[in-house]
Amino acid sequence: MDEVIFVPIFSSETNEIIAALIVGFRPFELTGAHARAGMRSGIWIDGALHLGLGRVIEVSVAAMRLILSGTMERHPDLKIVLSHTGGALPYQAGRMDKNSKAAKLPKPVTAYMKRMFTDTVTPHAKGMQFAIDYFGIDRVMYGTDYPCWDPAACLKLLEDVRLTDADKRKVFYDNARRILGLKDPPLAKSAKGEPVLA
Repeated sequence: MDEVIFVPIFSSETNEIIAALIVGFRPFELTGAHARAGMRSGIWIDGALHLGLGRVIEVSVAAMRLILSGTMERHPDLKIVLSHTGGALPYQAGRMDKNSKAAKLPKPVTAYMKRMFTDTVTPHAKGMQFAIDYFGIDRVMYGTDYPCWDPAACLKLLEDVRLTDADKRKVFYDNARRILGLKDPPLAKSAKGEPVLA
C-alpha cells in the first residue's frame, strides 16, 4: 500500500476511503533448500508456520512500510486498521523507534503506529489486553477472524480482559461505528408500536 499506484487513492479529495484493513493472507514464498526443508518438517504443508506467525509478520511489515515510506505522514487522516491485534508492532514499538532513524520522519515511528486501529483477533487474553493498553480503548474493535476461528472462543477470551461496561460498548459497537463510518439501521414499529429493526 506504500506503492506509487496507491497515491491517487490516499490523496482523494472526496474522502471516499473510510479505512484500509491490513490482513496477512498468503504464505511466504520459499524456494530451493528452504522450501524443501519446510516440506520435510511438515511446518509448511499444514500451514502452521504461516498461520501461527506469517500473517502477523505480514501485517507488521505492511504497516511499517506505510509509516517508513512517509505515507502516514503525507496522509494524516488515513485510517489503517491492523488485523491480529496489530501484529508484532505493539510488542516491538521501542525497537521500531530505535532503528527507524534512517527514514528521517518528523515524528517517532510510534506516533504513526498509535494513529492506527486494531481488532481483538488473538487466541490469547493477555495479547488482547496489551493491544487495548497500547493502542487505547478507542482504537480497538471486536474481531473474530471468522471463519478461521470460532467467535465463541474470542468472546470467551474477552471475558478475561479488564473491560468496564463502557469499554465493552466501545469494543463491540461504538468504535466500529465511528472508525468505519457506520450508521444504525432504521427502526421500524411493530404492530404493538414498539421499535424493531427494519
